[in-house]
Amino acid sequence: MRSRVCALVSLAIVLFASRQVALASPQIDALVRLKQSLEKQYSVQLNDWRFTRPDVVGAEQPTVDVSRWQAVSPGFSWSGENTKVWFRTRLVIPPTILGHSTEGLAIRLDFGVDDDGELYINGQLREAFHWDDCHYTLTSHAHVGDVYEIAVRGINTLGDGQLRVARLSFSLLPELDQFLTEDSFVALLASGSHLDCSHP
Repeated sequence: MRSRVCALVSLAIVLFASRQVALASPQIDALVRLKQSLEKQYSVQLNDWRFTRPDVVGAEQPTVDVSRWQAVSPGFSWSGENTKVWFRTRLVIPPTILGHSTEGLAIRLDFGVDDDGELYINGQLREAFHWDDCHYTLTSHAHVGDVYEIAVRGINTLGDGQLRVARLSFSLLPELDQFLTEDSFVALLASGSHLDCSHP
């Protein structure tokens, strides 16, 4: 799959190199759509979470026993305004995802909570976010068996709180990112360069 996409993008670059620079923007749009399609195909929902309330000091630490916490999944809601809660899960990188090897892939966690959240990885604060704005790269080069202790502190204000989104996206072609701004794409077209598809 990866080699086929690389070939398609490389061929597109060769064909577009002889065109006018003004045509670059539609081609960028096409690459954005290709990337979104791949992300949609190679993403999985993280369903197995543990939940607790109220706010617990040190709940982000991997050593905390969460076996008695409530089992929940995306879509779960809790009642109470101005509440702070915790979600925890343990992720072990599997050998394959949807039939494709995960070794060497970039892996991103997409998370959303009503209203705000703090993302902790292996006990360390990595990102503070609002609603569905958490898009954190767990690794740019995954290794099978790697373990990530993921904790999210949910901070709700008005109404009920909710675990809205919890997904992993596996990037089969991270090189696409370099084409997503017009300047870099135009420079690439002008040089006639090709994608490096030599990596497995």
